[in-house]
Amino acid sequence: MSQTLSCSAVLDNPRMFDVFAFARKQQQASGEVLVQNLSRILNEVTPDKLAQHPALRWNVTGAIRQELVAGGKSVAMPYLRLTLEGALWLECQRCLEPYQEPLTIDIWYRIVQNSAQADAAPANDERADVIVGSRQFDLIDLIDEELLLSLPLVPKHSVCPFTHESIVGYGVETSN
Repeated sequence: MSQTLSCSAVLDNPRMFDVFAFARKQQQASGEVLVQNLSRILNEVTPDKLAQHPALRWNVTGAIRQELVAGGKSVAMPYLRLTLEGALWLECQRCLEPYQEPLTIDIWYRIVQNSAQADAAPANDERADVIVGSRQFDLIDLIDEELLLSLPLVPKHSVCPFTHESIVGYGVETSN
């Protein structure tokens, strides 16, 4: 796939769309994006494996949920659900060799109009994160951010295939 990204017909440009209308119309879109086109996550992946990264598959769904506000009034609130699947080549911090980290993300966002509304939202809501929406919303930027947040704190194989030479002699046997 040589394109920066591809997506379904419902969302012509995932780098600039009206997220409020998307949620209000309860639309759905899916597509793929290459790691090479994600500026922040690009700094975290193994450079020599960059060409081997498969495209990451995403799906986004708009929704409207009724919520109670002060005074017991019910208000329609826009939401966005993002699912993302794929794998990233990371460098194991034990053996310093590349390995594939599988990623599956499924997250809901409550869409608000501005930063003040985002700041006023409860910080401990486990049902959804809060994002500031826009009529020129960049879904690929959101995907880049979610991938960055989902990376392991210390990337490593579950079991390293061999021991790096820097720790030989500290009671660690090599398998070579």
